[in-house]
Amino acid sequence: MPFVSFGAQPTLFDAPASTESDVRFVADSFLTASPDAVLSRRSRPCAGLRWGYATRAGDDPELLSPSLLGIEHWREALPTLEEQFPEWSFESEGFD
Repeated sequence: MPFVSFGAQPTLFDAPASTESDVRFVADSFLTASPDAVLSRRSRPCAGLRWGYATRAGDDPELLSPSLLGIEHWREALPTLEEQFPEWSFESEGFD
């Protein structure tokens, strides 16, 4: 299933961990909606967020400022989603 969580009040929580230094981790996360409450395997994008962190040896970890993503970022992710979840249908329009 291509979702971290779903429901009336979905919550995104991710705490990637690494023991390595000099790492930059950046993630794109999308809030999507199912037009029929996940009865069918269809998903429509609502919003996107880029977030992450960076570490450097001897320094405190740095949180990267979150930024909003546009529909073009969703469209860039579609080939991966379609390959990984071929039984699902992902709409290319959204972010109303």
